[in-house]
Amino acid sequence: MKFIIKEYIDKITTQDILRFGLENGVSLEKEDADILYFYLKNNWEDLLYGSPLPIISKIEDKLGKTKCKIISDLFYMYKEKYKDYL
Repeated sequence: MKFIIKEYIDKITTQDILRFGLENGVSLEKEDADILYFYLKNNWEDLLYGSPLPIISKIEDKLGKTKCKIISDLFYMYKEKYKDYL
């Protein structure tokens, strides 16, 4: 399953992140999407299979508590929803 997830993440763009944010009530600037893109591309295994808290903390430092709270809530919601596929 990791291979399929990696293939999917490899195809994600910053535009996808911006679109996902809008669909889920998160107003992101291009710079915000770039930050999320960087952490997703470079840390997806830690986010999904390790401890995501250090990464979330770094994102919070860059995006602020309000946006990061919404993003982390979405992350945990979707991680729980798709846990059987991870």
